[in-house]
Amino acid sequence: MVLKTYKKLVAFIKWFLWDFSGLRFIWTKIWPPLEGTPPKRRPATFFLWAVGIYMAFFGVASQRYENRIDIIENRANAIFTQLSTPAFKNAISRVPAVQNMWCPEKPEILLPLTVFRSLFRKSKYDEMVNLLKETIEDWKESLDNVNLMNIDLRETQLDGANLQNTFMQESDLQHVFLIKANLQGVDMSISNLFGAQLIQANLRNAKLYSVNFRHANFTGANLEGAILAHADLQNTSLWLKAEQLCKAKSIYEAKLDKGVFEEILKLCPDLYYNPPPGW
Repeated sequence: MVLKTYKKLVAFIKWFLWDFSGLRFIWTKIWPPLEGTPPKRRPATFFLWAVGIYMAFFGVASQRYENRIDIIENRANAIFTQLSTPAFKNAISRVPAVQNMWCPEKPEILLPLTVFRSLFRKSKYDEMVNLLKETIEDWKESLDNVNLMNIDLRETQLDGANLQNTFMQESDLQHVFLIKANLQGVDMSISNLFGAQLIQANLRNAKLYSVNFRHANFTGANLEGAILAHADLQNTSLWLKAEQLCKAKSIYEAKLDKGVFEEILKLCPDLYYNPPPGW
């Protein structure tokens, strides 16, 4: 009795998945059965079905991509419009959010992998990311007291920029040019400034917790009162001197090159071994 019930259940599932769903009909169109006497098979249509299904995927991916682009561009246009008003700093503060909006990869009909990546992966709209970088460059003299947390400013030219008291935590600032920039009181904690050019930059009282400064150029930079706890300052020994670091408020457990570390232990060991207030 149990076996008979089991067979009926299997037969029902097979019928439901194969016949009721229409898969049997589709398969007979892709691979026609033998017909006539003697039995002959009509030409298979597998290639046509494959092309049709691929074109359907491409159509869905293209529409999805275009819809998302429209949303991102509308948000960006709202920023550009508001830049000409007294509330331009509010507009600038929305730049990181638009940069970080997800966008499918652009599908290319002759590149099937881009179609499937577009459907199943999320990335960013690089053209808009770069356009907004240029916008920040254009407004670099008016970036003080703005919230730019999690912004992408890789390789941007911000020489002489005014970033006083700006919030820039968790930002990507690799190879950014900040020569003679005013960074007094800026908060760049947990940001990536790999290879940044900070020549003669004013970093007085800046919050630089856990910042990646590897290969950064600090020639003539003012670090007075800056907090560099847990910052990575390795491979900056050609441009960063122990005397500069000793003017900081804290370099608690920062990663330093051996030569600089030895100088720090002679000149200002307390800055390295004692955590900053409120740590």
